[in-house]
Amino acid sequence: LIVTTTAMCLELIAVMNTTLLSMMGPGLALRGPDGSMHPAVEGMVFEYNTAYICFVLGLIAFHFSAALFAWLMFTWDVAIFVSGAIVGSLYMLMRYASRVFNRFRCDEVVTGRFTGEETVPEQAQVPNQRDLASLITGQQQILGGYSSEQSALAAAQ
Repeated sequence: LIVTTTAMCLELIAVMNTTLLSMMGPGLALRGPDGSMHPAVEGMVFEYNTAYICFVLGLIAFHFSAALFAWLMFTWDVAIFVSGAIVGSLYMLMRYASRVFNRFRCDEVVTGRFTGEETVPEQAQVPNQRDLASLITGQQQILGGYSSEQSALAAAQ
């Protein structure tokens, strides 16, 4: 009973966490105060990891609970067969999850934060943020299409 309850609780935590994450994370990023994008993305990455761990642990606990039920309710020969089927099922699920996880895994964490390393070549050696802001402002003026308000904000940085 304890293992089954633990499995249900872990799975409910995973469902609740992913539901709240999908509703509130983008809301904070898009409609929150200025500077909310980075905390929202970093928080979503942390909560994603928490939900994933809870889901995997709940899945393992569910399979363990089913194996315990088989050993409590059936004869040993039936329980061995059921336990083998449960272990095989868990193996196939973990193999499938690993394949999907590796297919969509990012090698480095993408946060959406611009540090300037994306646009400045290594040999440019920009010494500080003010010089970087002036480079960006110069590029914006060359490309055109920016309002004077945006240019003033970039120059103020």
